[in-house]
Amino acid sequence: MSFPRYEKYKDSGVPWLGEVPEHWQLKPLKRLTKCLDGLRIPLNGEERSHMLGDIPYWGANNIMDYVNDWLFDEEIVLLGEDGAPFFDRTKPVSFVSSGRAWINNHIHVLKANPAIQSKLLAHQLNSVDFMDYIDGSTRDKLTQGKMKEIPCLLPPFEEQNRIVAFLDEKAAEIDAAIGKKERLIALLEEQKQILINQAVTQGLDPAAPKKDSGIPWIGQIPAHWEVKRGKYLLKEIDERSVEGLEELLSVSHMTGVTPRSEKNVNMFMAEDYSGSKVCRQGDLVMNIMWAWMGALGVSNQTGIVSPSYGVFRPRQPQQFNSWFLEQLLRSKLYVSEYNKRSTGLHSSRLRLYADVFLAMELIYPDRAEQNQIEKEVEARLVEHDLVINSAFQKIDKLKELKSILISNAVTGKIKIE
Repeated sequence: MSFPRYEKYKDSGVPWLGEVPEHWQLKPLKRLTKCLDGLRIPLNGEERSHMLGDIPYWGANNIMDYVNDWLFDEEIVLLGEDGAPFFDRTKPVSFVSSGRAWINNHIHVLKANPAIQSKLLAHQLNSVDFMDYIDGSTRDKLTQGKMKEIPCLLPPFEEQNRIVAFLDEKAAEIDAAIGKKERLIALLEEQKQILINQAVTQGLDPAAPKKDSGIPWIGQIPAHWEVKRGKYLLKEIDERSVEGLEELLSVSHMTGVTPRSEKNVNMFMAEDYSGSKVCRQGDLVMNIMWAWMGALGVSNQTGIVSPSYGVFRPRQPQQFNSWFLEQLLRSKLYVSEYNKRSTGLHSSRLRLYADVFLAMELIYPDRAEQNQIEKEVEARLVEHDLVINSAFQKIDKLKELKSILISNAVTGKIKIE
């Protein structure tokens, strides 16, 4: 894309803004908005569970939930206060909310004055270099005082209209292209899961003789496979860390067991992890509160996890291929059964306790066939993964293009006619 520039520029006096159109004004955010932070009220998960509705409940950087009441019923600009991705220019930290909304205390609330369009202001705030405005040693925080000093550009109102209309159009085009790539990824991921689920619950040969497993929710399985209750195959482990210095691990339904340090999100970090459960390489780790979503996996390293997690170890060390065991227990067949067996007063409080999990039947072939299943499935998925990785790369480029285009338009580096 090629765009004209303005005829005359001036030095903004702000290093990250550089030169700006000569006729644009530069004002601190506090001169263009009214801060409404005092009207925010946080709600915890339990409180929200009793207020289910269709009104957005905003958290640090997104809509966290939907409730049946509101604090605001007007057009407002939201700007992350803490936990927002301030240093990832491809992710927004500012949003426009129109109509009813409930806002918690992790995102600033601003009312734009008549001199500036809310959409333009949000675009500008998403183009800020926040390096000089963020405090906090463990969690990035934009204080109200620092926020109010952020410099904002004020073009004539007619230009604002053109810029906003242009960005609405171009952003929609880029978002549509991103959406197309995301749908392709979702389709390929679904195809991958179908292939994996089929392989770990029915084997590689669809024509192989079958037998009734004797378990209604499992149904038919290959005739030569075994069926045993989990308690005869796995044992619960409750080994505790003395000092809590081992690698801290996280468990999710998306990535299984991974080091917390690899998570690209802001998470609460405790001061002391002594007393955490220890898991070792080859152990199955389950987040019992999210098992109904498939939040479990086999760890490929020694580390520590939450004391509330379940840690299980094969009774016979060589009986299971780790990949096979993880994929079997994260398959649609098993996750559906976790849903039925988890207990709790609300979906956000469901738990799959160890004794209930170990009472479930596991189906499996011998170790050699497990290894073969992993090898063949991985080979079949190579092409899928290549296409998925290519799509992700294209999405990253589109997001970067969108960010650059918005920044250039709202800082006057290009002229929108």
